[in-house]
Amino acid sequence: MRLNRGLSCLLFLGVLVFSGCSDDKWEGLKVFDGTFFEIGSEGEQLRIPVRSSSEWVVTGNWGKWCEIRQESGEKVDTLVLDVGVNIARQERGMSLELSNREETLEIELRQVAATEEYEYVLPVIFHVLYRVPEDDIPVGYLSSCLERVNELYRDGPVDMNLKFVLATHDPNGQLLEEPGVRREFREGLPMDMFDFVGNKFGDCAWIWDPKEYINVVIFDSKSIPSGCAHFPYLPESVVLPGVLFSDWYADHLPDAHVHCVAWNRSHMFSRYELLGVIFDYDVFTLAHEMGHYLGLLHPFVDGKGNFGDYCDDTPDYCVNGYETFLSELDETFPYSDDNYRKVIQRVALNGRVFIADNIMDYEFGYLDRFTLEQRKRVRTVLENAWLLPGPKIEVEPWARSGKKAVKPSVPKPVS
Repeated sequence: MRLNRGLSCLLFLGVLVFSGCSDDKWEGLKVFDGTFFEIGSEGEQLRIPVRSSSEWVVTGNWGKWCEIRQESGEKVDTLVLDVGVNIARQERGMSLELSNREETLEIELRQVAATEEYEYVLPVIFHVLYRVPEDDIPVGYLSSCLERVNELYRDGPVDMNLKFVLATHDPNGQLLEEPGVRREFREGLPMDMFDFVGNKFGDCAWIWDPKEYINVVIFDSKSIPSGCAHFPYLPESVVLPGVLFSDWYADHLPDAHVHCVAWNRSHMFSRYELLGVIFDYDVFTLAHEMGHYLGLLHPFVDGKGNFGDYCDDTPDYCVNGYETFLSELDETFPYSDDNYRKVIQRVALNGRVFIADNIMDYEFGYLDRFTLEQRKRVRTVLENAWLLPGPKIEVEPWARSGKKAVKPSVPKPVS
């Protein structure tokens, strides 16, 4: 069966030249295991024995989802195809031509469509910047926070089907002495959080590849927010309101902004008790900023750029009115259960009163769950965003515009 070569995946014309195995008594080109291969959606490595009497080449169109290399042998070479996971609900394929001086053979590869949703495992590296030893973060503290964040993403009413894990190796493949944590002495602390992520200090030069890691940078900040993050970049052919679009990052990494989650150490260890439940700012902040990093917005409007989160199942409300209500409370406001029941309420734009429980909200509330619409947004981001770890549904860059990608302007972070 001949596959359509106009596949909606990132393709490039490849030419690989391999030396052949000499045999004075035989001339030709032979593939031992057939010329048509079908593999499962989970991906695998194919090792195809090739016998050639002269130098042989591989030409064709193959996507980033398949890496091709050759292993030379004394009599028989091996064509190695490392095929990645197919998370799309459509099959994909490619055609290759093997040729030497004597003849040409065609190889067809087909990978079946995914039948189940892929569970993303996202490596996280915490970069702890400190000026004095007492500003450092205790060993084990961050792994505990990350596990509790995983509980919020997994155990609420909506399972997000993803998991944050501590990175085990650095970009050079070296085993980390402390999984998921890199510690660095830093002059000039505290520093402004927004200046940092805007690359005022040149930190994008050392940040780890965001296509392989989620970078979380921790330091004392003079800024008010407990944290901030950059939104993801999606291909220009993918539509998702409220996030960023650019095909530039299909083949580039950011060099004008620090693409990361920034976490203000000054607010990490605060907590309060709400109706018998302990509310830890560290866990909430990390879960909230990770939500932004994965494409989620605030579920409120404020007249300052927040126009809701494009999710029909999160009631929009005016945060300005809520903040006015909080500011009008007496400074001696008693922390009683009855008063907490008042401050955890919001009034939606349609007049409905509801209890604040969404992780992407602000201020007082349970803030411990996501919705189905939010999950849908996150899945779109995970499956398509350029600057996130994990397999993608590959698309042709510039498929919509038909023009060469333009480097985007420096984005504004969101807190």
